[in-house]
Amino acid sequence: MKQKIFRIITILQIVIFLFSFGLIAQTNKSPKLKTIVIDPGHGGSDPGAVGKFSKEKDLTLKISKKFGDLINVNFKDVKVIYTRTDDRNVELYKRAEIANKNNADLFISIHINSFKKTDPYGTETYVMGLSKNAQNIEVAKKENSVILKRY
Repeated sequence: MKQKIFRIITILQIVIFLFSFGLIAQTNKSPKLKTIVIDPGHGGSDPGAVGKFSKEKDLTLKISKKFGDLINVNFKDVKVIYTRTDDRNVELYKRAEIANKNNADLFISIHINSFKKTDPYGTETYVMGLSKNAQNIEVAKKENSVILKRY
């Protein structure tokens, strides 16, 4: 039950984030965002963070689908595209390619951290814009470290 509540809160925080920056406008006019690509992190042979009862790849897929459903229900003019809809590994360059080919206005990659303690709470949000800085590069290195394991 605790995990389900946390997942719902996470989805709501993402929606609030989008509203707060005016990325989605709920008006009669066309939305500022026309296409959103949702990327459920990891998948297939790459489980991501592994906990006692779950794998990151499974949770990110469930959260991504629920998030996409929320967008589809509330913003009929916004097209939602997923980088994956099942348990398969989509290479990193293909994830970006999906967004670029569909002229996505926003690319959201969903990831979940694991902890040894049972009482952590909260969320992290990283925004990767056009500017590049050391922190963005370090986050990207950590998230993409699985590439090094395959070669």
